[in-house]
Amino acid sequence: MTPVTGTGKRLRFGIGLRGGATKQLYLDKVRRAEDQGYDLVNLSDHLIGDNLALAAGLAAAAGVSEHLRLVALVANNEFRHPVILAKEMASVDLVSDGRLELGMGAGWWKLEHDQAGIGFERPGRRIARLAEAVQIVKGAWTTPGFSFAGEHYRIDDLTLGPVPVQQPHPPIAIGGGGQRVLSLAAREADVVHVTMRTVADGADPTDSGRQAFLDKLGLVREVAGDRFAGLELAVTIGIVAPSADAVAAGRHPTAMAQLEQAQGTPQVLLGSTDAICDQVTYWHTEHGISQFSVMNDVDAEVFGPVVARLSRRR
Repeated sequence: MTPVTGTGKRLRFGIGLRGGATKQLYLDKVRRAEDQGYDLVNLSDHLIGDNLALAAGLAAAAGVSEHLRLVALVANNEFRHPVILAKEMASVDLVSDGRLELGMGAGWWKLEHDQAGIGFERPGRRIARLAEAVQIVKGAWTTPGFSFAGEHYRIDDLTLGPVPVQQPHPPIAIGGGGQRVLSLAAREADVVHVTMRTVADGADPTDSGRQAFLDKLGLVREVAGDRFAGLELAVTIGIVAPSADAVAAGRHPTAMAQLEQAQGTPQVLLGSTDAICDQVTYWHTEHGISQFSVMNDVDAEVFGPVVARLSRRR
């Protein structure tokens, strides 16, 4: 497989804003991320758990930080109409002086849909709605009197305000592990998050190993064509640990299965600070991945020294 090289993007590091049990804990985590040298704070869009709602959580993070990029990772398109998402996220971009990055996804966790009484249709239909939603968000952000007629949405002469600070619009990220959603990301996104392929309750156990990951990078390159040089490739790191033996401590019981499934990819980083720095550098220089994010507190503690060291080299 030919390495996917040459995107030319500088390294960026993100951290997930898990936990909104109290205002102080949440805001302290944002401040600490900026102090540690992270570039991005990522907020998930789930109904289950104690994550803050996207617009409120990102706006609050904006108020206590100066440089952090504020990332919705990712907005579930099944939870809200794309015009509502465009309105909320334009407002976040405004109050943050242009620091928003909007991730959009088709939804994957059937349980929270069932609990909320929100339909969970087959993947192809959800991805088709997502493709239309991306067009609507872009159009609502950039085109006065925007209209759209698709299979799933209709927009008539919409003029949205406020408009985002970033022009022509804030970066849009799309992530996934299947061919359809990665192809959509390659065609339409500014940032492509390469993930494990999902099934209704989590990662697809048949989607495993280094070659499967490299094949996804190759697909993005092929579909993007001339767009590829301008794309940012991103991964969410599922496990960062000194060794395989240390993985189980403080993690969900499924962590050992994830370790086996994703080992050999940048979604699992094992070793000393020096070793992990070398792995990140390899994936950046040889395969063009420039954005690396951790999404839980256990991994953030191990990854912090890596961020500090590699940030000094940029």
